[in-house]
Amino acid sequence: MQELMHRTARFLARLSKWRSYAASHSVPEIIWQLYRDTGYYEYVGGLRGGVLRQANLRMLAERAEDYEATNYRGLFRFLRYIENLQKRETDLSTARTLGASENVVRIMTIHKSKGLEFPVVILSDMGKKFNLSDAKGNFLMHKALGIAPKLVERSTAGRQIYRTLSWQAVSHAIQADAKAEEMRVLYVAMTRAREKLILTGMVGQRQYQSLISRLKKAADAEKPSFSDRAIRSANSYFDWVLPAILRHKDGKVLRELADVSSFHDCTYLAEDSSFSISVLSASAISSGQLEEKEESALFSAIRCHEPLAATAWKEKVEACLGFSYDMHGLFNVPTKLSVTEIKKRMNAIAHEDVPMPERSLVEKSTAFERPHFLQEKTELSSMEFGTLAHTILQYLDLAGDLSRDGLKMQLSSMAAAHLVEGSLLTDVRRECLLDDLMKVCFFENRKAHAVL
Repeated sequence: MQELMHRTARFLARLSKWRSYAASHSVPEIIWQLYRDTGYYEYVGGLRGGVLRQANLRMLAERAEDYEATNYRGLFRFLRYIENLQKRETDLSTARTLGASENVVRIMTIHKSKGLEFPVVILSDMGKKFNLSDAKGNFLMHKALGIAPKLVERSTAGRQIYRTLSWQAVSHAIQADAKAEEMRVLYVAMTRAREKLILTGMVGQRQYQSLISRLKKAADAEKPSFSDRAIRSANSYFDWVLPAILRHKDGKVLRELADVSSFHDCTYLAEDSSFSISVLSASAISSGQLEEKEESALFSAIRCHEPLAATAWKEKVEACLGFSYDMHGLFNVPTKLSVTEIKKRMNAIAHEDVPMPERSLVEKSTAFERPHFLQEKTELSSMEFGTLAHTILQYLDLAGDLSRDGLKMQLSSMAAAHLVEGSLLTDVRRECLLDDLMKVCFFENRKAHAVL
């Protein structure tokens, strides 16, 4: 009992503190204060799915901040707002923990993919029949055609149900609207891929025979586009896609499947498009008798980190990568000018006897020199030694001799060219620099050398 009294007293003290805090702070500040005082934010982070749980807590604070931006403010009104959401059986959306550029596999509906693009898209279940149940009831309704019931008649033979003309008209209109929506959805799905689109599907025996008949009719079609009847009679995405691919140059598998010897090559598909078609039987999949395709030489070389063989694009790629713009006499034209330099040039133009000031695009390199008041010191500071080392690395010829003698020759050349101050390269300091340059992790390491 004594422990319960202490716990109750502590709770009442914290509750009084939070009430005082709420009187002078906004709702999101109150929420974060509760997270900190109770440790609830850290607690949910240790549970299963903690990243998503913490994201939902952050989203609650963000929604409270958005609520404070309106004319309705205060903790009481925000709590009433949450209660109204619960009464309407609505909820705040779940927080997203992945960014748009995350390197992950995403599984989503076609509607959710609107406005997004991905390198590779797999569109599955292409053989699934369209849902046309709205056009099969006894009592149909259309926004333009109105209401259409079936006719029910009692006779000596029993209860008879007939499809009236109005019912057939409304059913036909509903099916047309549904298939038009399915066509729009298919367009969205097939335009999400940037590089590769993979279409998969499964058909039953009865649907397979219907699909073969449809492919034969598509081969006999003389016009580039299919007839309205052929489009409206489709019952799945395959019924639209496969007849179009059959008349493509890569549709040989489908033509052999439909036993088509001749066809009218008048498809709208681009000539540079390519398709790879595979037809697998259910028995081959279930028994695991699928033959593994031999890995191509290209992927085998990539997997083994071997140099790739030259292709017909080699010269074109090298020409593109090695292309350089002709300067056309612009080498001495500066990329930018200060106001003072512009003024000098304007004066030179106004007075022809004044020579035009010159300025090169590439600034001349200056040697690493110490200030005069530091030249009396014999030792370099750590910062000065690091600057000297970086200057040497800047002008070091990585394609030249990188042995100890070769590096020593390059240091002498830098001093002779005034790229670095020769007085700084004393014998002791030179040996120290050579030791650093010759470390195994630097030049003698093949991978590090390749990076450089």
